[in-house]
Formats: sequence, C-alpha cells, structure tokens
Amino acid sequence: MTRIMLALIGLLVLSSCTRSDTTPIPRTSEPALPPKPTASLMPETTPAATVRPSPTPVMRLSIDDTAIQSWTDPNLVTGLLVHEDELWASTQSGIVRWDLSTGEMTHFCVSDGLAGPATRGIAQDAEGLIWIGYAELDAWSAWNGDGWTTYDERERAVEAHYDTLLQARHTDPRLWVTRSDSTWVWLPEIAGRVESYDGQRWRLYSEHHGVRSAAWLVDISPDGQVWSVGSAVSTVYEGQVYWDDHSYYSGMGSGCAITSGSVDDQGGLWLGYACESGRPGGLMYWDAQQDRWRAYEHALNPIIPTQVYWTHVSSDGTVWIGGSEAIIWKHLGSPWQRLEVPGFSVHAIHEPEQGDLLWLGTDQGVVALSLDGGGIHQHLRVPAPPIPANVLDISSGPNGSIWLATSQGVLSVDATTGELATVSADPATTLATRDGNIVWIGGPQGVLVGQGKGPLRHLSQANAQSLALASGGDVAIMCTTGGELARLAADGSYDSLGSVPSLFGATAKDLAVGDDGSIWVATGVGLGHIPPEGPPTLLTTDDGLPNNDVLALAWGPEGELWIGTRNGLARLRPDGRWTRFTTRSTEGGLRSMTVRDFTIDGDGVLWIATAAGLSSREPTNADWAYHDLAGAQAISIDDGGNIWVGTAAGLMRVSPEAMTTVP
Repeated sequence: MTRIMLALIGLLVLSSCTRSDTTPIPRTSEPALPPKPTASLMPETTPAATVRPSPTPVMRLSIDDTAIQSWTDPNLVTGLLVHEDELWASTQSGIVRWDLSTGEMTHFCVSDGLAGPATRGIAQDAEGLIWIGYAELDAWSAWNGDGWTTYDERERAVEAHYDTLLQARHTDPRLWVTRSDSTWVWLPEIAGRVESYDGQRWRLYSEHHGVRSAAWLVDISPDGQVWSVGSAVSTVYEGQVYWDDHSYYSGMGSGCAITSGSVDDQGGLWLGYACESGRPGGLMYWDAQQDRWRAYEHALNPIIPTQVYWTHVSSDGTVWIGGSEAIIWKHLGSPWQRLEVPGFSVHAIHEPEQGDLLWLGTDQGVVALSLDGGGIHQHLRVPAPPIPANVLDISSGPNGSIWLATSQGVLSVDATTGELATVSADPATTLATRDGNIVWIGGPQGVLVGQGKGPLRHLSQANAQSLALASGGDVAIMCTTGGELARLAADGSYDSLGSVPSLFGATAKDLAVGDDGSIWVATGVGLGHIPPEGPPTLLTTDDGLPNNDVLALAWGPEGELWIGTRNGLARLRPDGRWTRFTTRSTEGGLRSMTVRDFTIDGDGVLWIATAAGLSSREPTNADWAYHDLAGAQAISIDDGGNIWVGTAAGLMRVSPEAMTTVP
C-alpha cells in the first residue's frame, strides 16, 4: 500500500492501469519506512477545535475524455511466480512482470486483455502457461508468451486445459490444486462452493454436502484430504461426498479475517489471519491427529508476526509465513526461524531454491532477501499515482470536488481539473454529506466536519466507522467501532443512543436517518430500525429482506429506502411494501448480488457499487445499465455525471458513455 509521503512525489500522474508500461527495474538499497498507525481512541466528547489541512504541493490527476480512467497502485502484491528469468506478481491493480535479465518491467491491465484490475492467485501449468484469477470474478486468464486469453468462466478454462492443469508446475489454492496420483482437479467455485473435475465429470459440493459457505480457497494433502476455507473450514477425502466442518479457532475474534491457508503432508491445515482496529492477528493449525486447533499468537510467542497475510507449506514440508515486518519459517520438527523485514507487510513468498534469493511480495512492491541476512538486495516497485490503495469511501465535496477516505488520510479531487489536495492527514473510514457543501469525516482519530473551503473542525475523538446525516446536515448519527450509537451535532454536543450490539446483536455496517428522525442500521443479522417513539425492531428475511447481511443503505427521491445486502437488493417503500431485485430479475442490470454502496444523483438515478461492477437504475422507466468493474466498494457522481469508484486498489473514473444499457 502506497504511503502518503511516497505517493506525493511527482507533479503529474497519468492513469496507471490503462495500458502496458515497460520501464527499467528500479533498484533501492533501503526500504522506505512507513509511519506507524495511531491507536483508536475511545468515544468521548471534546470541544470543537479547528484543524487546518497540512500544506501540500500542487498535484493533478490527468483527467481526459477516456471512458475509463484509473489511478490504482500495483504495489500491493498478493502472489508471486518465478519462471526462468521472469518474475511475475499478481496485484490489486493488474499483473506485473519483471525481466530479471534485462531489467525491464511490464504492467498488464484490463486494456491488455485482463478481465479486471484486482487479481487473486497466480499459477503455472505443465505447458508453461501462466494463469491468474480475479477477486470476485468467475474469470481466469492465461498468458501464452504473446498475449492474454481470458475465459469468462473458470470451468471452461479447466475443461480446455485439463491435462496441463492436472500436471501443473506451480498451483495456487485460490485457483486450483491437484495431487500426484489422482486425476481430479479441485477448485473454489465463484458462488462460494467447491467443485472438482476428473476430465469427464464435474462434481459440485455445497452447504447441502457440508461445505461451509463463501469458500475461496481449496487445498489437498498428498493422501487426498481436501480442505475448503470460507465462512468456516470443511474437509473431506477425495471420492467422498459429505464433508465435516469446523469453526475457526475461538481466539480469532470479530474484526479478524482469514488471509491464507495451506495443507501439510499430515493432513493438517495452517491458516493465517489478520485483524482490524489494532487487534493482533496470528496463526491457527488444525491438528488432524489431535482433532483440534493449535494457536500461534504474537502475545504468547513474539516470533509470530503481529498480522499474518501469507501461509504456505512447500513440497519439502517447510511452513512459510509472511506478515507484518517479518517472515518466519520452520522445517518439520524444527523451531521457528524469523527474518525481519522492517517497514513492509509481506503478502506473498516465493521460496528460494538452493542459493537463490528469497522473493517477497509486499504492500510496497517486491523485495529480494537472502535467508543468511544482509538486508534487502533489491526492491522492485512500480511507479504509482498519488492515490492511496483501498479507497474506503467516496463523497461529493464543496465546489464540485470528490472526497476520498483512505487509511492514509482524506483527499479531495477537483473533478474538472484533477487538482489533488490533502483535506486531512488522519486515517478515515467513512464520509457523509448533504449537497456536497458540508462533509463529515469519521475515522480512528475522531469525527471532523468541513464546510466549503473553510478549515475542518474536530468535533469528537470517537472512532466512528459509520456516519449518516439528519435533515439539514448539521447533526450526524454515528456508530463507533465499539458499537456505540450516538447523535453528534455540529457544535460538538454528543448524546449516546445506546449500543448497537445490545439492541440488535451485531455492529453497524451502515446507517440512514429518515426525515422523521428514525434511524436505520445495517447489520450482519438484519436491518435495525429505531423509530422516534417506540421500541427498536430488527427486520430480517422473514419481513422482506433478500439476505440478513445488510451492507448499504440509501434514501430514494420518493422516500423509499434502498437496501444492499450480501445476496440481493431491496426497496422498502414508505407504505411498507417491499420489492426485491436480483441479477436475474434485472436481466443482468444488477451486476452482482453483493451490493456494497449507493449514491443517487440529482435526477433520482440510483447508482450501485456491486462486487462485480457498477449498476444504475433510472426511476421513471426503471431502465437498468451496467459496467463491469470487479472490486467496486464505494461510489459517487460528479456534476458532469461521471462515476467515481473506490476500490481496494485505488480510484477509478467511469464516464456515463461506458455504461451498457440493458435492452
């Protein structure tokens, strides 16, 4: 992930993922040291204080008439592959190839034939084709030495290349796995199930067979024990139909997520996990002989990284772990060894052969180390735009600007000129606005509010993860990371409204405030409603929701509440009538059933960010349009009708002409 000070180098930045770039390999001897994150503060009321933005040099994004522009960072590396003199990296923003013999770098993007910018998994088959998968897309793409071939469905790729995938040189459990004395190819299916193919027949395993939902990784032991990783873990021996399942280690609490996994020769499962809000991550291991989890935590053993992002068991049984500022490894029957990587988070490891360097995929590019120590031998980094990776929220701002909330601060972009400015250097997770003139900011450093071009005012130290404005924009309803719901006024007054977990059994993911003062709360167990008078209620699928995991809320022009869930879209009219929308009922207008964010423009058009792309619904005739863009997580519209999209890789701008109308 690009650090602010590194990202602000340079005056003019071009779109980073609209073509292939070939440049010499940059070489550095010392890594850049990122700033340490600041701990979250407990909610409390503080007098309103003025916070002036730090002065920054004038920077501009190059905005033109191109239908799709992107300012994304390809330096968050999530997979590595070394083939002869070539080093390949899968990233949040395309694929990067370095020719280690000539010193040239090539950045492959959607315009080069990729199906999407956010790639996940990289492998090589027996024929030498290099395969990549995508976050939240069914597609796979293969590099044949001259160009990319993309298969819209991974099953088609498996059928077309079955023999070479079965004998693959380098597999990836996020794509497919095999074992030496079997004819089966195993892979996670796009809908979160597991499937296998033996050259003639497909077998699909779902929750009906005991596979826990949301599977995204599948691995297999040499003796045929298959493991699936999703909402929990499931296991079966190849050839059997019904799976056993296990919940995760109980020490991995809320706010933590599995990042990686690998099966060892004993049939045990290694899993790495990372956590938010300053909580430590760690390792867990399912001991197949003891039939229980073993925990490896930094607090109990300081050799374990504080966060773990990479877990892999090599063919000789060595366990490799990558994480915050370190890698660790252990040979079978030996203790852990640790190598410090200060200033970097390690998300991928290419294990060295005899005498070779150790290549690490990090949040700041690729680095080469020797296991004997001696520091960094090489640091390979792609020139990146001054937009931090992982744009968490987007909002319209004063004077036609677009504001971006990131872990490295809040930025504003002039939607016409591209001029970029730092609004706040503090991390932010959520934005809320009324008509773009007043913008509220929530994050670990508290709640701030800005109006026009005036300075920000610091209203509270509460770590707000969700904000929604009441009518007028001078009062916000907020929910903290601890689950406290509160009313915060522009003068700094703070009134607690209770605990969301106590009211509804889960924390808030989004909020909406009705004109009558009612508060609507998106949670993982349903839609909470707190009326001005009377007790709170929780609406679920029994009441009309398509799914109980509610992700996003927005008010429509006729007083209707739009509700985005993990599995479908819903509209709740003022008279209490429900309408549910699916990808099928909208004939593909809704690009994915996972709905993450909304915005509504001045004409009442509903714009939707889904896991697979952008969707829009015109209110008069209910016409749908779409644009495929995997990984969209935040959306806003500028005065010219252009769509600004936040992704895990950075920022994208899509013109209205790029939208495809559903016939």
